[in-house]
Amino acid sequence: MTSSDFAALSPLLALALASIAVMLSIAVHRRHSVSLGLSGGALILSFACVFIARSVAPRDATILFRVDTLGLFYVALAIGCAAIVVALGYSYLARRESHPEEYYILVLIATAGACVMAISTHFVSFYLGLEILSVAQYGLVAYLRRDPRGTEAGLKYLVLAASSAAFLLFGMALVYAELGTMQFADLAKASPEQVQNHVVLLGVAMMFCSIGFKLSIVPFHYWTSDIYEGAPVSIAAFAATVGKAGVLALVVRYFAVDDAPVSESLQGLVVVTSAASMIVGNLLALIQTNIKRLLAYSSIAHMGYLSVAFLASSSTARDTVGFYFVTYSLATLAAFGVVMRLSAGFHRGKDAEALADYRGLYRQRPALALILAVSLISLAGIPLTAGFIGKLYAVFAGAEGQHWALLIILALSSAIGAYYYLRIAVGLFLAPDPVVESSARWFPETGAQLLLGALALALVILGLYPAPLLALLDMLSS
Repeated sequence: MTSSDFAALSPLLALALASIAVMLSIAVHRRHSVSLGLSGGALILSFACVFIARSVAPRDATILFRVDTLGLFYVALAIGCAAIVVALGYSYLARRESHPEEYYILVLIATAGACVMAISTHFVSFYLGLEILSVAQYGLVAYLRRDPRGTEAGLKYLVLAASSAAFLLFGMALVYAELGTMQFADLAKASPEQVQNHVVLLGVAMMFCSIGFKLSIVPFHYWTSDIYEGAPVSIAAFAATVGKAGVLALVVRYFAVDDAPVSESLQGLVVVTSAASMIVGNLLALIQTNIKRLLAYSSIAHMGYLSVAFLASSSTARDTVGFYFVTYSLATLAAFGVVMRLSAGFHRGKDAEALADYRGLYRQRPALALILAVSLISLAGIPLTAGFIGKLYAVFAGAEGQHWALLIILALSSAIGAYYYLRIAVGLFLAPDPVVESSARWFPETGAQLLLGALALALVILGLYPAPLLALLDMLSS
């Protein structure tokens, strides 16, 4: 490898070295604040390395990685989301674990796995990135030792993620057996005759199953609500954002390709799974009384909306997926961030997860109530927020592909989603429940509150003035 290759891979190297540094610091002296500082500094450094990598992009760093503007965008997005999760989760973890230092090692490793997937060009590197992310998440989901739900969720995720990885590996083996290649680019450029081969179709379908599992698309969604409910709130936020970024980068790069036979062969599957995700996700969210489970089903519905973009041309798909995922990530992190802040004030081992916990929040914590309201309104896709622009782009993408039935489902399911989002938002301003009010103690944390305020402000600014982000996405397409 040359110095340029090292520069191209510098964000990954920074994350890998940071995990070792945090491990060595724990061996010398356990201190939560030190682990937080090292991890936060490493994530900032890794984010800065994205610009170093950009200076040598586009570049093939061995046959395994393609470092270009598209991949680096999702790498930066994954690192940024991870940094926000780390910053918001400090007080939450401090009140649930006496020594949570290893948590930061696992977060850094999982983030590195997501980044590996974002720039992968080869079956082997993608599979390794997926396993690095998944294995770290097994530990993160079950990290709170005193919470039996976390242990149950970790075991469920272990079994289902291992099964998903087996599908992916066997699908890759079938494609390799027929096409003799392990490069995603060769699969994307395969001829119609090659793609219509039954063995290749079966292999691609099995790979699609694994990708659907990672994105929580129906019918591969069953794990989502249980894992979000049982995992620490910070890890639910991590899984909803960072866990999906690397997979989306690969799908946009190789499967949303104009006139590619492999893309055309998957269109029917995308239509069905997208419609099912929008319907199932919203209907199941409608009956939830637990905000973590509600946000889990909400994420399923949003992946259905986002899937509509894959039915448009490659440039439209790239822009729409990028914009939608940014807005979805900002709103999801803000919503889970408020849950973390409130949960930090509850007694040990209990999260503020019942919807009743949020009734009358404005009278107790007006800033947090406004931040949560903005995030929910954005997730609902109401005008003047970034979520509205993202959903509008999804509609344009569906119209470009003339999938009118899918757009009708999108409109109707969005109306259902608006109901349960606004139900929570309105409850924030009603009279508080006195039982809930007396059960929580509030811990002022200016830094976390400012960060949440910045996320909410970004949702409003992008809803009013989305041009900078759209210009960045256009640059990625060029």
